[in-house]
Amino acid sequence: MREDPFHVSANTDPKGDRSKRPQDQDPDMLLHVVRETDSGIVVRGAKYETAAAYSNQAFAKPTNANWGDAELSDYAVGFILDMNARGLKYLCRTGFAGRRDPADYPLSARVDEVDTLVIFDDVEIPWEDVLFYRHTRAATFIRATLHRYSALPFTQRNLRLADLMIGAALWNVKQTRPGEAAGRAGELAQLACYRRGHQRAPHRRDRDGPDAARAAC
Repeated sequence: MREDPFHVSANTDPKGDRSKRPQDQDPDMLLHVVRETDSGIVVRGAKYETAAAYSNQAFAKPTNANWGDAELSDYAVGFILDMNARGLKYLCRTGFAGRRDPADYPLSARVDEVDTLVIFDDVEIPWEDVLFYRHTRAATFIRATLHRYSALPFTQRNLRLADLMIGAALWNVKQTRPGEAAGRAGELAQLACYRRGHQRAPHRRDRDGPDAARAAC
């Protein structure tokens, strides 16, 4: 774990009332700083995160677009989080692995990623792990450039999932309509080319669609 930490991105907020500022609703719903110490900052609130319960660290950052009217806001905070920090609580949904026969559930039984509500109950973040604090411009910049550091792992993960989906589609055709497998080859090939096209050019927009992917093949 020390040489190859599992890093996730604590990104998604509990939604609450989006018509209100964070300060005007439940003050402890969205992640924010409650006080400073000599060692760092103390944060409270919650985040939704995939795979949080079995990761080593997370990049916690704001997602709510309104951090208050003031230039300095306690909700505009970003830091690297040790997932073993004192005061963290994890509420995980039930996983699918081991609950069903993988032959019948080839995707969820193998590539399930457990979604988790991470609750920060006065968690202290050391100063050396704080990236920005009470800095609305930094929070805006992080939100504007989120895709730059999230697109690569997202694409890598989804490519593996796409492989399983194509295989599951082929197996489904063979199981339900064995005589039509050859007739469905074109559609299955189209899926494979679409997946291959996005592997070569993951920055393509969805509007390019299968035609552009086929051209890439």
